[in-house]
Amino acid sequence: YLNQRHEYRRLIWSNLLNGCNSLWLFTETGGEGMLAADGRIPEHVKWVLPDYQAVVNGFGQLVMQAERQDSKVAVLHDYRSVVGAERFDKLSRYRESHKVFDRILNNAGIQYHYIGGRELEEGILAKEKFKTLLLPFTTCITLEQANKIRQFVKKGGTLIADIAPGIMNGHGKIIPHGMLADVFGVNQEPENKTINGKVISTIGIKLQFAMAMPGIKALTAKSMGTVATTPALFQNKFGKG
Repeated sequence: YLNQRHEYRRLIWSNLLNGCNSLWLFTETGGEGMLAADGRIPEHVKWVLPDYQAVVNGFGQLVMQAERQDSKVAVLHDYRSVVGAERFDKLSRYRESHKVFDRILNNAGIQYHYIGGRELEEGILAKEKFKTLLLPFTTCITLEQANKIRQFVKKGGTLIADIAPGIMNGHGKIIPHGMLADVFGVNQEPENKTINGKVISTIGIKLQFAMAMPGIKALTAKSMGTVATTPALFQNKFGKG
């Protein structure tokens, strides 16, 4: 009950601070909306009224008109990878991957932008002068996207991915070693499974749980840890990035 109350309040402020200009609340069939059937104000509305009033009475306008600091971080979302995730493993992994990146960036106070697959192909990384590109469970990467990412990293951009990046092309065809093997410095031999376990790191990173692909091998990249016995935490230099 208490957690639900905090969640209602959190939704108001998190959406406002993430650039949203409205918040829409929906109830399931039989649930109470902003007004109950007998005209009374339900408890969950009473919880958030002070927060609503604080936003409406001026603070919301102040935040909406403020200029957000831009960390020049882009996160790729492409529907091809949604389909690819379903084929390769589970769709839930795609959603969870994005949630994890979101939590990490928000907790670090980093402002980021979502970009689409077509925007990537049209050169948004260079146009908007992004410094970092994140690929959450991005299993499918088109040839044009791969070329844009390759140019981005060569010129000094930072590329970060979690698992199975570019193991398929834009048509969902598995590509031996992956679409960005030279950029990541690893060979990926796709297997329809992942390994779960504790991360043993050589650089002081402590993670109690992580996933890794069993068919991954380093080329020019350096592995800085393992999940079970599988190499993980790869770092690679490509061009200036």
